[in-house]
Amino acid sequence: MTEAFVWSVSVQRIGGSGHRLGPGVRPRSRCTAVPARWSFSGWRRHSANRPVLVASVATEAGVNLTGVFILAGTVIIHEMGHFLAARLQGIKVKGFSVGFGPSLLSFRPRNSETEFSLRLLPLGGFVSFPEDYSYDKESGKMVKNEDPNLLQNRPLPQRALVIAAGVIANIILAWALLFTSVETVGAPRIQFEAGVSVPALVDVSTPAAQAGLAAGDVIVAVNGQELKAGPDAAQEAATLLRRLAADADHKPIELRLQNGKMIRVNPTGGRIGVQLVPNAKMWRERVPLRYAVPETNKEFVNTLRNTLNGFVALFSNLKENGKELSGPLGVASMGAEIARHDAAVLFQFAAVISVNLAIINALPLPALDGGQMAFLIVEAIRGKPLPRGLENAINGTALTLLLVMSGFLLIGDLERIRALSWLMNGPS
Repeated sequence: MTEAFVWSVSVQRIGGSGHRLGPGVRPRSRCTAVPARWSFSGWRRHSANRPVLVASVATEAGVNLTGVFILAGTVIIHEMGHFLAARLQGIKVKGFSVGFGPSLLSFRPRNSETEFSLRLLPLGGFVSFPEDYSYDKESGKMVKNEDPNLLQNRPLPQRALVIAAGVIANIILAWALLFTSVETVGAPRIQFEAGVSVPALVDVSTPAAQAGLAAGDVIVAVNGQELKAGPDAAQEAATLLRRLAADADHKPIELRLQNGKMIRVNPTGGRIGVQLVPNAKMWRERVPLRYAVPETNKEFVNTLRNTLNGFVALFSNLKENGKELSGPLGVASMGAEIARHDAAVLFQFAAVISVNLAIINALPLPALDGGQMAFLIVEAIRGKPLPRGLENAINGTALTLLLVMSGFLLIGDLERIRALSWLMNGPS
């Protein structure tokens, strides 16, 4: 059985550079695919006038489901990769499922041996294959099924292709989405300006928020030191602020804003509690068709590199950066936010999610595609597979741990969504 788990790591902003900045100085929470000029300040404007017309309500409902459709689409494409790689080689497929747990809806097409199902827990999906062992009632033993169309009876290269096909499908999907984005809304362009932007202040109790710093502010100098322009501006500013906050001795840090306003922040516990991104202007530029492929390749490489960097940052400091992981509800919520504020980047958002899904499932962890590929490598080295009981025990344990982790991510998503609701509507 090949599973796909849905998690997303905060790795980048579309068209820009997001950075993990350490304790107390953070980039935008889960800023994946959020445009640089977008800020939380627009939310209250949307919540001031509730739509009352049926058409408006329907539109809002559709917007809220955008993230769900994107998430489900990337999972379905992933599993379709496994499914097609198997069926095109004549390998039997037992089940094709979106979600885990009890089945909510299932059907089996006429003359098909595959059951398609939608399941209760929206944590990913899986494709299952018939077992190559069955219980023989007469002998009371497990009997090997020599059917050549069973996955386990196929040569290693064919099995490897089936396992790798999900990741390959997500990579192809991401490229296709970026190509569509370039052709429809244009290639992203960015111009960096001096300073760093404050995209959000999620916690209103932080020293920065208490001092009067607000979402949308641009910091151009810290304690009289001018900040530079560029993709690394946020990281450099964060390093400076961390050092000043740690050495402050209760001295306030002076921030000069782009509008000339001076703000004095008193660090607490060596932190000021602010999120930073490079200060940049972003726009889209239509390109001739002959340049679409090179532009897409550039965007794809940037997306892949930024996502990989996000995973490296995650695992290099899992305790601190683990909070940047989002589960399926968080991903769906991000999609809804983007659809509501800047639908032009939805293709890029979907591409980032698809790349996330590919990388996560390529990790060499049991129960994931990468783990199954590792089992095949061990089999190739040993000349025979691991004992079935051992492999099942490893996969079962890993699957349980992954499901538990996904459950914690769901809880974290709910907490973050509750915080966003507070920002939008105020305390209830």
